[in-house]
Amino acid sequence: MTRAFLGALAVLVCVATAQAAVVTFDVVLDEDGVGTFNVYASASLGDNFGISGFQIEFDQTTVSTLTLLAPRATLSSARNDSVGFLLSQLPSAGNENKLGAGQDVAQPQQLIYGFGQTAGSLPPVLGGTVIQANYGAPLLVGSGQYIGAGPVVEEGFGKTEANVFMSQEAFIAPPQGVSPDVTDADVVVNIIPEPMSLAMLGVGGIALIRRRRSA
Repeated sequence: MTRAFLGALAVLVCVATAQAAVVTFDVVLDEDGVGTFNVYASASLGDNFGISGFQIEFDQTTVSTLTLLAPRATLSSARNDSVGFLLSQLPSAGNENKLGAGQDVAQPQQLIYGFGQTAGSLPPVLGGTVIQANYGAPLLVGSGQYIGAGPVVEEGFGKTEANVFMSQEAFIAPPQGVSPDVTDADVVVNIIPEPMSLAMLGVGGIALIRRRRSA
């Protein structure tokens, strides 16, 4: 009985201490003017090799426009030279309230690791369309305009989600061929007021402290 209990306890401890990779979406309000917002994505460190794909769904009554800014370089005449977030690009017709894209895992030589963890630059390409050739960390993935008090993110499976690379080595996955090791990440969403609002909150807090001290 004691051995069985200790064995079960050991399993529970292992499950509790195992942590999944986390992708955090920060929606920053009014960064480029009143009524605008930017979306940044960051991936946890030490347990994955960067973002491979993502989707963020907004309540359609709270946003008026969305623009995908995830880094990518697309060549219409030579897809093998294209890199970045090439697939399933959102918004699209019928999905105007979503931001999203994924890297082409069927083309491992085109993959970029470390998105959302480290800043970098897309490899040079000739011609075509290049979006965010030099990217930062956190990673700017989109922008938009909101309605009312601010954008509302719809959370949950199939709505707001992200995938990360679990290794930088491809493996054989018949019959599809060579594919990277990709898994779902836990997702955290933060709505962040513009810096001026945060500064005013700080000033208000200081004033309140001074008022209490003088009372």
